[in-house]
Amino acid sequence: MKRKIIFIFCAVFIFTAQSWGQIAIYIDEIGYEIDKTTKEASVVAVAQKATISGTLTIPATIVYRDVVHPVTSIISLYNLELHSNIKSVFISDGIKTISETMSGLGSAKYIESIRLPNTLLSIGKNTFLRCASLTTISIPNSVTTIGDHAFEGCSSLTSVVISNSVQDLGGAAFYGCNNLVSVSLPEGLQRIKGSTFKDCVNLTDIILPNSIISIGQAAFQNCQKLTSIVFPEGVTTIESFAFSNCKNLSSVTFPATTLTGFGYSAFEHCVSLTSIDIPQSVTSIGTPAFEYCDNLKKIYVHWTEPAWWLKGVFCSKLITLYVPKGCKAKYNADCYHDIIEM
Repeated sequence: MKRKIIFIFCAVFIFTAQSWGQIAIYIDEIGYEIDKTTKEASVVAVAQKATISGTLTIPATIVYRDVVHPVTSIISLYNLELHSNIKSVFISDGIKTISETMSGLGSAKYIESIRLPNTLLSIGKNTFLRCASLTTISIPNSVTTIGDHAFEGCSSLTSVVISNSVQDLGGAAFYGCNNLVSVSLPEGLQRIKGSTFKDCVNLTDIILPNSIISIGQAAFQNCQKLTSIVFPEGVTTIESFAFSNCKNLSSVTFPATTLTGFGYSAFEHCVSLTSIDIPQSVTSIGTPAFEYCDNLKKIYVHWTEPAWWLKGVFCSKLITLYVPKGCKAKYNADCYHDIIEM
């Protein structure tokens, strides 16, 4: 008798807990939570034994007990990874947020395409982490932020168009997207954060918008097919390891007046670099910033007085140093193959 009473009590408690603020239901094999105050619905799961095949469509509204509820967020797509027959996800307009803690989609290795809604405001941290079959993605104009690691490990992703509305691109957002060839970055973006494109080994084309002011640590590390980069006027810092091991990088153009420094090993192992022109605005360079750049033979500097750290960075009998007219005697000839006045 006691056991039966305990069972009945627990069942009532669970039902009451759900009814306090939310209603949990399944409609057409998709699980939702409905907020009893706002009447808005959030996606929380795909049915474990769902029969959906081809495209999973997240609707703009659902009807429950004759009431229409707008679907405004995706909290989780739990169980999606169990359904190999689902190849694409269509998210209808009306959905504004995708949770940073969303589970299911990141482990759904079968998903090849995802349609994002034009009402989406942000893409949360880890949202598409390791969606290994995802080939393309277009970020709608409504999105203003992309979270850290949002597309990390999307190994089949080949191209990305990021709308001009995006003002904040998270660190490691495209880390390890090893088939990514080209990226269009938005005007207005100010910072490329740490490891954003690290290990994108097939990235060949990147154009930095004029709004960029800093390049984060290891932002483009090991982008081995990147051949050239032009830093717009306004860039102030290039942090440690930012372009290290970019073995095919042969052309680098720095801003003439705004760049103040390079971090530790910023261009280490860039073996295709043959010459660089360092602006006069630079006040510091991390000691091994250009270490193991074995073919770097010509360096152009614009200081009338040699920087105290210059010898530690570039002292090599393989290098010809080009200096301002009338300043050759001020530079240490013992460090270089030759010193030539411009």
